[in-house]
Formats: sequence, C-alpha cells, structure tokens
Amino acid sequence: MEIAYLHLVTNHIPIIGIPVAIVVLLLGIWRRSPELKAAAFLLFAGIGLLTIAVFFLGKGGEDFIEELPGVSHDTIEEHEEFALPSLIVVLITAGAALFALVRYGGLRTLLRRDGAEPAAFPGWLTIAVLVLALISAGMIGWTARLGGAI
Repeated sequence: MEIAYLHLVTNHIPIIGIPVAIVVLLLGIWRRSPELKAAAFLLFAGIGLLTIAVFFLGKGGEDFIEELPGVSHDTIEEHEEFALPSLIVVLITAGAALFALVRYGGLRTLLRRDGAEPAAFPGWLTIAVLVLALISAGMIGWTARLGGAI
C-alpha cells in the first residue's frame, strides 16, 4: 500500500507545480524580469525530474491497486496509457527550460551579485516554454482526472 499511497501524495507535484511555474513565467514576461523567467525555468526543470518519480511510483502502485475489489482494470489502463505521453511532454518542457537556463546564463542570473548582467532569454524560447508548459498542464490535468476515476 505504501507505494500506491506515495503516488497519491506525489502526483500533486506536477498538478500544482506546473501551473505555479506558469504563473511565475507569465509574471516574468509581463515584468520583463530575467530573474523571474529564470526562476520559472528552474521550477519547470525540477518539476520534470520529480514527475519521473511520480510516474514510476504509479507503475509500482498499479500492482497493488489492481488487486483490490471494485477497481476497474480498464480505468487503470486508461490512466496509465495517458500518463506516459504526459510524462514525455513534461520532460520536453523541462528540457527546453533547462536549455534556456544553461545556454543563456539563467542560473548565473539567479545567483548574480550586484552589477552582474542578467540573462537575456530570447522571446521565442520563452514563448516556446510557455506553450509547452500550457500543454503539459492540460495533459497532467487530464491524467489526474483519469487517475481520480480509479
């Protein structure tokens, strides 16, 4: 039961984390703040890594849950089949955000001292991460809805 319980607890990380990171990124775009954009990119990268753990906890929890009475095997399969593409999109989003941080000095921007030049993230990359994040949020939300039906 512990692994299924851990999946139920940790699945809220991407469900809540991605929209929070989207808000931070939107604030960064609105205020033209490289610091906020870098913080959002760092959040997306971290959420991507944590989502891997959520996915594998779900795989382990499936073995326990499918043996319980009243649990539909078809519902579990539907949730599982949508979880993998959702994970892939979240990881693509995390990869794009990590690329932005590494390529354009975003980590340096977060750790900079007074007088250091902030990162200049290209607009196309910021918008690409935002679009990917919105898709990720929708897919994770649908995956959660399917999981809630279990």
